[in-house]
Amino acid sequence: MTTSESYCLIRTASVSDASQIASVHEESRSQAYQHLMNWDLLNVTSRAEREANWRQWLDVAASIGKEVFVAEVSGRIVGFAVIGPKEDGGANSRIAELDRIYIEPSQWQRGIGKELFRKCLEWVQQRRYKEICVWTLEGNVRARRFYEALGFKWDGVKRKIGPYPEDVRYSLHLG
Repeated sequence: MTTSESYCLIRTASVSDASQIASVHEESRSQAYQHLMNWDLLNVTSRAEREANWRQWLDVAASIGKEVFVAEVSGRIVGFAVIGPKEDGGANSRIAELDRIYIEPSQWQRGIGKELFRKCLEWVQQRRYKEICVWTLEGNVRARRFYEALGFKWDGVKRKIGPYPEDVRYSLHLG
């Protein structure tokens, strides 16, 4: 566990955190993506389904090499991040993927995302990964600026998944 200026506590998530993580996920993506995609796409998954999905995902995360960290303020989860091996990297890949990072909108611009990233970076360095990549919506200027401020560079790669807007990939080389 780490603390940031006694403001937030970063720790590994447990299955019992599923409800709070689902809530942060829903609030954050609704706010962040409201002008970036069709509202119907944002609301495909019900709150109950999202919580069940997180409960299941948290139950298997470690077995597939992933780690979920949460940020707490006054005992309440206000953010989370998922880190692990790059999805299509193969068994020997030295590339990690920051699968997602979400902060409750009321907590944006308070350094919580940076603290979660620092914890993910520590996790990556302990496992001797050489690079971290992250995907974000091409039009998500807030996220792109966040990753750039952390040292990530857009590597020119884009992807399109189903009906969602195009994603761009950012990479951070670790030396």
